[in-house]
Amino acid sequence: MELKGFSTPTDACEVLYQRDDPAAAAQHELETQPASGHPSGKRRHAIVAGAGVLLLVAIIAGIATVRRFTPGSAGPPAAKPPNGRSIAVLPLENLSGDPAQEYFADGMTDELITDLAKIGGLRVISRTSVMKFKGEHREQLPEIAKALNVDTIVEGSVLRVGDKVRITAQLIDAPNDKHLWAESYERDTRDVLSMQDELASTIARQIDVELTPAEQARFAKPRPVNPQALEAILKGNYFLRKQTSDGFQKAKEYYEQAIKIAPDYAEGYVGLAAMYVVAADFVLSNREAMPKAKELLETALRLDDTNAPAHSLLGTIYFSYAYDWVAAESENRRAIELAPGNAFAHSWYAFMLVWQARFDEAERELKLAQLIDPLSPYHYVAMGQLLNVRKDYPKALEQCRKALEVDPASWAAYSTCLGFSYEGMGNHGEALKEFEKGVAIEPGPQPIAFLGLEYARSGNREQARKAIEQLNHLPAQTYVSPCWPASVYVALGENNTALDLLEKAYQERSGCVATLKVLNYWNPLRSDPRFIALLKNVGLDK
Repeated sequence: MELKGFSTPTDACEVLYQRDDPAAAAQHELETQPASGHPSGKRRHAIVAGAGVLLLVAIIAGIATVRRFTPGSAGPPAAKPPNGRSIAVLPLENLSGDPAQEYFADGMTDELITDLAKIGGLRVISRTSVMKFKGEHREQLPEIAKALNVDTIVEGSVLRVGDKVRITAQLIDAPNDKHLWAESYERDTRDVLSMQDELASTIARQIDVELTPAEQARFAKPRPVNPQALEAILKGNYFLRKQTSDGFQKAKEYYEQAIKIAPDYAEGYVGLAAMYVVAADFVLSNREAMPKAKELLETALRLDDTNAPAHSLLGTIYFSYAYDWVAAESENRRAIELAPGNAFAHSWYAFMLVWQARFDEAERELKLAQLIDPLSPYHYVAMGQLLNVRKDYPKALEQCRKALEVDPASWAAYSTCLGFSYEGMGNHGEALKEFEKGVAIEPGPQPIAFLGLEYARSGNREQARKAIEQLNHLPAQTYVSPCWPASVYVALGENNTALDLLEKAYQERSGCVATLKVLNYWNPLRSDPRFIALLKNVGLDK
């Protein structure tokens, strides 16, 4: 079944490799993308002023816009680590000689990071940060250790030949560039996940991290996997990272293929659910996408209740679609319990807390996320937004600028962070410049709406109405939540029209309705009985 709106092709890229494949069209696209995984076409960065959608992709597929690190552009140093050991897994080298196999090497890197992140006594740097060091011309290990603020680094390689996979790993005392341990592991592809569990537990022992009984049991449990299903899931993850409508369609095809091959394997259902959740409020409405995702996740959790991404995704459905905050809290806490080292699980939980005005708790979770993932712009943007909500604009500016040090092309840093910091300080001229920069990078519904909002607040009503016209013409290309034109109408003082649109957004179960309690641009509506009723409907009237 074709997904509505999934028709935008990605840009043509260098041809890397071609071979016969049952899913020929999807494989051709895989083989004509850059091995580094740079997204092509229109990208979605952190749409965090809505429901924090980038979290979902990152939890499932390690989404990041991969940018090369240079010593002068590392961004802010990581915070001081807590008591305990810290570790970073650098991207495993693909030894196959086939650039089209990069997705497999990256998938094995992701799996090792995911396994290590399940260990409570270990701080593990997230994929987003370590992928900045992919490639043969990366910096020296002491420099990388300083940028990531870790004391241990894992580096190694992956070689797949036929149905055999060999992973070679070495452990390094990173600040001193001192070799500590090395080992090679070889298994059939069917046993590759169990091999990763063995590798993760061995690494923990080598750096004197004691596993809890529950962690020991989890790593000791066999995890056989159908090789064809694993292959399909890794390809699905590859396309999901692109965050394009064409990428979503191909990810959907691969995840469905994985479910057909191995209906008893939870990851296929989790991947397909992630595709629907990430596509929601982008090319699909929440009302269309979320019920499908929820059903898939319920199946996944019946197969494997310890799947942390499944709990995280289910949590977002509860707070951004069902508006069930108690269930959302339970699922987010369960995800963090299962994977305490997942930065995006902490950020995601933080946004749920922000929308409920539980700001101190949210700030604690975001600081943890920044500690685990110091070179991701997302967590700095998120902290900047929290500080904007709290009207601490100077500190918010600092966080927004840190995001841009890491990724100068982050539209979210301009549109959802810097622009509102300057606007809150009454500097409409600077605010307008930042919102314009955001639209120049990503001319999508949210940046256009926020630019229109600032035009209205600075007295340029004509330009504000042009922004609304632009939003009205976008649905032919993508889904536009009624919240976005509503925000412009509020700034124009047309509150009844804004409320009409917000009520429509509630009927469509748009994720942005979850923000009504705290975001400052809704303030002019707070005394209106219709707005009060909306808050009650979404469980935010307390």
